[in-house]
Amino acid sequence: MLRGGELRHRCDVMAPPKTGDSLGQEVGNDAPYIRGVPCSIEQLSGREAEAAHQTFGAVSLKVAMYGDPRKPITIRHRLKVGERILEIADVKDVNQNGQELELLCGERT
Repeated sequence: MLRGGELRHRCDVMAPPKTGDSLGQEVGNDAPYIRGVPCSIEQLSGREAEAAHQTFGAVSLKVAMYGDPRKPITIRHRLKVGERILEIADVKDVNQNGQELELLCGERT
């Protein structure tokens, strides 16, 4: 359960470009999808990291936020926190209603 005091960060959810080149690679820049979302960003604990690495290789962060069921967040989206770009590896809908989300992310280098 999220509490307001835990949501200390603000992030922008970015949508990937809609166009691709002849090889299917994305061409263009990410576009803002949802701006200024309050969120909590934490390092994964040892046990969480071990479990996550069995399925997702480069995951090191857990991002918790409230979502909007009308604008679902998927693994194709990215998070922008200041200058940092976080790639979403998994989206967990805590209550199965699109409102409380827990994202497993890795930082783009």
